[in-house]
Amino acid sequence: MRRPQSSHIISDEMNLAEFPLSTIGERPPAGVDRLVFEDEATDPDTGERCLRRVTVLGQAPFGLPTSVDDEVLMGCLRATKEAGFESRRVDFEPASFLRAMRWKTDGPAYARLRRALDRYSTISVVSEGAYWNKGKRKPVRDVVGILDRWQSSGRDPETGLPEKAFFVWGDFMWESFEAGNLRSLDYEFLLGLENAVSRRAYRFLGKRFYRTKSVRLGLKHFAVNKIGISEKNHNGQIKATLKKAHSELERKGFCRAEYVGRGQQAEVVYHALDTAKPQTRDPLVGELRRRGVSGAEQLVSADSRERVRQAIANYDHRRESGERVGPGWLHGNITSEEPYKFRDDYTPPEVEEQKLRASRAADKRKVNREDRMRASEERRRQEEKAEFSAFVRSLNEEVYEQFRAEAIAESAAYGKSLRKADPATTPHYATYLEAALFEHWRRQVPSFENRIRQYSQTGDRGDLL
Repeated sequence: MRRPQSSHIISDEMNLAEFPLSTIGERPPAGVDRLVFEDEATDPDTGERCLRRVTVLGQAPFGLPTSVDDEVLMGCLRATKEAGFESRRVDFEPASFLRAMRWKTDGPAYARLRRALDRYSTISVVSEGAYWNKGKRKPVRDVVGILDRWQSSGRDPETGLPEKAFFVWGDFMWESFEAGNLRSLDYEFLLGLENAVSRRAYRFLGKRFYRTKSVRLGLKHFAVNKIGISEKNHNGQIKATLKKAHSELERKGFCRAEYVGRGQQAEVVYHALDTAKPQTRDPLVGELRRRGVSGAEQLVSADSRERVRQAIANYDHRRESGERVGPGWLHGNITSEEPYKFRDDYTPPEVEEQKLRASRAADKRKVNREDRMRASEERRRQEEKAEFSAFVRSLNEEVYEQFRAEAIAESAAYGKSLRKADPATTPHYATYLEAALFEHWRRQVPSFENRIRQYSQTGDRGDLL
C-alpha cells in the first residue's frame, strides 16, 4: 500500500464511522456490559428495507469502550496510516503516540491509553447486516474483533513509559482496510474539537456529506444509534446534549443544524458548510482554521508567518500539557506586541528531531555491539567445541574410561540419569553423556596443553562422542 502524503489526513474505516463502539461518556454506565445500535437500510439485492444491528460486548475486567477510548482508536488509525497500511501489526512508541493525540506523556495518560487498548483487544462486535464488507460488496453477519492483541515492553528513561509497543488489527478490520473501505478525515480538525459529541458527529456526518450536502435524520435515532446518547433521554435532554456540539461544528465551519417536527416525528437536519473546506491554499491559514481561529487570512502575512508558526507551536504544546487554552489565546499570541513565552518544558521540534536521531544512532550502535558480541561468543563456542573434540580423540581406551567415569560421577545435571540408564535403549543418552564430558573437561583442565599432558595420547575416541 502507498505511504501517506500528509500527516494531517488519516483514513477512517467506514463501518467504524457509521456506528459507534463506545458510550458517549468518559465512564461506562455501571452494570452495563453491552451496547446495541440499530438502523434500517435498503438491501442492495432485493430493494427491501432491512434492520441493521451492531452489538458491542464488553469483557470483564476491562468493560466497554468510552469516548476517551474513541480518541485512542483514531490514534491507532493515524498510526496505521503513517505506517502506510503495510501490516496488521503496527509498532509505535507510547510517548510519541500520546503526543500525537495531544495528551500528556505521564503515567495517568499512559494508563488511559493502556486501558483503551485493553478494551479494544477484548471486546466483541456482533454485526447483523450492519458492517459492510467492501470485498464481498454486501453487508455481512459477523462477530468481529477490533484488535487481536497488543503488547508493550521496555522502559523509556525520560518518560518512564514503556519504550516500545505494538498492536495487531483484527482480520475483519484488516480486510476492510485492504478492500479500501476507508474515507479521508482531517485528523488535526478532529483533535481541535473539544466535545466528544462533536468528534463523533464529525466522523459520521463527514461520511454522509460525501454524497449530499444535507443529511436528515430522526432526532432520537441519530442521538442514540449514531452518537451513543442514552435512549432514556427525552428530546429536550437530547437537544441540550447536542447544543454544544452544534455550536462548535458551526463555529469551526463544518456544518449547521436545524430541528424539524416535534415529539416522535422530531428530526435534525445537518447542512454542510462551504467553509468546511479551506478557501485558500495557504497551509498556515488552514492550520489556524483547524484550531478554531477566526480571521485566519488576516493574521497570516509575509512578515508574520514565523510568528504564526511559533504561536501555533506554543499553543499545541500547552494543549498537549493539559492547559485549557483556546482559539482566543492563539489569536492573542499572534496579535500581541510581544509573543507569549513558551512553557519551561517546551523543546523545539529541531531539538526533538536531533534527540531522536541521536537515540536512533545509539540504538543502532547498541544493536551492532550486541551482534559483534554474539558473533564473538559463537566463534569462542565453536573453538572450544573443536578443542574439546580434539582432546577426547587424543585419549586411549583406559584414560577415556577413567575420564568418562569421573564426568558421570561429578555431573549434577546428568549424572543420575547416566548412572541408571542403558546406553542402548535410553533416548538422548549420547547427548547427555557428551554434555557431562564437556562439563568435566571445562572443570578439570585450564588449557588444552595441560589436558594433553594430564592424559596419555594414544587412540582416537572421536567415534564415542
